[in-house]
Amino acid sequence: MNKIKSFKRYIVDVTIMSGLFALLKLFWDELEILFDGGIQESISDSIIAIVLVYILWQKIIKWIEIKSEVDQ
Repeated sequence: MNKIKSFKRYIVDVTIMSGLFALLKLFWDELEILFDGGIQESISDSIIAIVLVYILWQKIIKWIEIKSEVDQ
């Protein structure tokens, strides 16, 4: 039963991180178009995105865990 719970946790984590990366990419691209006139991919953009997504992911996971504990 523990394997199923850890698999569900993995699916939730991947789904949340994928969604956060997609939203951040859209927002970042719009900012680059607005300020630079075009999209230019760089390593620094990727590192900033990874850090921001990780911080947001931890906050969302904590909120989900607290919410699920209250429901039980």
